[in-house]
Amino acid sequence: MDASESSTEGLVAPTPFCFAEYCFDASSRLLTSPSGTVQLRPKTAGVLAYLLGRAGAVVSKSRLIGAVWGEAVGDDALAVCVNELRRALHDVPHAPRFIATAHGVGYRFVVPVSVGVLPGRPDASLVAGRSAELGRMDEWWSQATAGTRRVGFVAGETGAGKSVLLGAYAARVADRPDVFLGEGRSIAQASDSEAFLPFLDAFEAICRRPGGNAAIEVLWTHAPSWLLQLPGLLSDDAITRLRARASDGSPARMLREGAGALETLAARGPVVLVLDDLHAADPATCEMLAFLARRPARARLLVIGAYCDDGLPRWSPFAAVLEALRKSMACEHLDLAPLTREGVREFVAGCLAPVEPTPDLVDSLHRRSGGRVLHLARLMRGMHEGAVRVIDQPSPRPGVR
Repeated sequence: MDASESSTEGLVAPTPFCFAEYCFDASSRLLTSPSGTVQLRPKTAGVLAYLLGRAGAVVSKSRLIGAVWGEAVGDDALAVCVNELRRALHDVPHAPRFIATAHGVGYRFVVPVSVGVLPGRPDASLVAGRSAELGRMDEWWSQATAGTRRVGFVAGETGAGKSVLLGAYAARVADRPDVFLGEGRSIAQASDSEAFLPFLDAFEAICRRPGGNAAIEVLWTHAPSWLLQLPGLLSDDAITRLRARASDGSPARMLREGAGALETLAARGPVVLVLDDLHAADPATCEMLAFLARRPARARLLVIGAYCDDGLPRWSPFAAVLEALRKSMACEHLDLAPLTREGVREFVAGCLAPVEPTPDLVDSLHRRSGGRVLHLARLMRGMHEGAVRVIDQPSPRPGVR
């Protein structure tokens, strides 16, 4: 089973691209910013990669479709990807900061793009003030590695820093030996969102990390219907042979196979799945979460998911599953409150180091951000760029964005 080229191979150079406060790695489909890391869907990543490689130029829709899809598809498929990119970049069509529409023609990436070294996980300053939360997640890890499966949820309002916290914890887990780590996220309002999307992304991430061949072998044996949804991992010949073994891709079979594969993998090493934006999860993903949480078999399995609890409709598939799991005590739960003043001080101190922030600066930033990590990061970036003046204080060091 030879791994084939990634879906964005050949579209851009293998080095990462940096623009404004973002960096994008086409090989992993990871878009990194001060507020966290997003893994884009393959086609969405392909569109971004192609635009970045031709920044400043108008790229026609037909050229984008030919480069990314390799076949004739409707403009709607491209529009969905562009909309996903705009949401990920907090961009708006009527006042574009990054992606401008050339009406009737195509799209243009409007900011300068440079080739650089992709930064690692979020700077330590971005998770300052969250030692208690990280400690709680460490408890889940200890229980899971001892064989007691754990499904835990991190809840908070928009901007609370859930994605940053999950990214920081994933970085801590990734440094531990023999761990199978997978990350994925749901995509809000994506009309073509696949069933089980965050789990598929997580499985693919596990398979692409060091030691991933073992995971591919487990999927080949125990979950062929899942592996068939990840064709980029296999050669054409392997895909042909796999289709003969995965004729029934029903949701029920996907549930059984996915859980069985995770438990088999957990027998070889602890498995950690980090899933973001679960408030937008598709029904199949919600069923998978409930299925994994309620399975009686012991497994070294930890699933950590984050969701926005402001405006979560009670009728959504995730809300129903979350309520049922909490009532049956089949999951762990962690509410992510805004940073306290001391947490803001730790955050700002990390950004300004070695300069210690003044009490007046801390008070001002605490008041203006409301303790929300995303707002605080934007204020600090604005201070560095000179766009925000809070009070007299040295600018953050250039490396902190």
